[in-house]
Amino acid sequence: MTVQLSHKADFLVAELPNELTIFNVREVYQALQPFWQSDSLKLILDVASLEELDSAGVQLLLWLVSQIHAPAQLIVSGADNDAFARISALYALQWPQHFEQ
Repeated sequence: MTVQLSHKADFLVAELPNELTIFNVREVYQALQPFWQSDSLKLILDVASLEELDSAGVQLLLWLVSQIHAPAQLIVSGADNDAFARISALYALQWPQHFEQ
């Protein structure tokens, strides 16, 4: 499964595949390129489907968060996903979960 991009209201939702590992991180990166070329200023990364996440996947997510500059915003949705929560806790990662007003 690849990244599914969909426009909702004034934001773009990127549903990530079940795996975000060294084997598909480049494909996911390339699939997210349209966000930087779109008029959307808000991106929701939906991690609810993630079942496997390795350090390459974490590195991509951290890089994506670092690349978003005002007025653009990014949040991570689906943080109740067990696999994602375990990795986030292991690395003590805090993900943006709300758009700024």
